[in-house]
Amino acid sequence: MPWRLRSTDAIKSLAAVRESITSADAGRVTAWNDAAADDRRRLLEAQLAGAGVRAARLGSQPPGVIAQLALELGRAGVNITDMALYPAADMSEGVVALWIAGSDAAERAERLVTQLGFPVARA
Repeated sequence: MPWRLRSTDAIKSLAAVRESITSADAGRVTAWNDAAADDRRRLLEAQLAGAGVRAARLGSQPPGVIAQLALELGRAGVNITDMALYPAADMSEGVVALWIAGSDAAERAERLVTQLGFPVARA
């Protein structure tokens, strides 16, 4: 039954964030989102047996950039452990967040992405 307890906790958490969204409580929504990002990072690191995971956030990107990045990183032998997309409200631009395991691979990815002309900010 531990799974049911965890799912009950998850349902309560989602109900709380739903209330935060419907009441337009930006502070609570931001806090929940930040906590979820921390949980995601810890899960990624646990799945990689303690290997370091670094995130790189790329600013506004044109259409097709995801395919280009994936192909170029794959050719360079860099594995994208996880990825998230954060589009702007009007969907005209957005941010691509890449998680790369291992500092050597993350540094190679950062150099390659920069060489491709995309601005990178470490998360």
